[in-house]
Amino acid sequence: MVFILIVALLFAIAAVIFALENPNMVTVTFLGYPAYGSIALVVLIAVGFGLLTGILVMLPSVIKRSVVLSKQRKLIAELENSIESHQTAISDKGAQIEEETAETIEYE
Repeated sequence: MVFILIVALLFAIAAVIFALENPNMVTVTFLGYPAYGSIALVVLIAVGFGLLTGILVMLPSVIKRSVVLSKQRKLIAELENSIESHQTAISDKGAQIEEETAETIEYE
């Protein structure tokens, strides 16, 4: 988490330096519509759209991984409960066998 904050801070500092050193105005045409702005603003908007696109592309795999992890956690809980019940059954059988053995030894 701290690493991500440091990287974000460095990115923000680099963006401010870039904006201060590049105050030139540029024209950007997209789908026939011209837009005017500083080169720094145009680059930062492009980076923002790139980040948004990257997040949207990663989202399905993140959701899928979350669903798989949830199912695995439920399965682990069920298996742990099964182990507990089997251990209880084994200890009950062990006690029962000890009682039967003790009774058999007493009769002999």
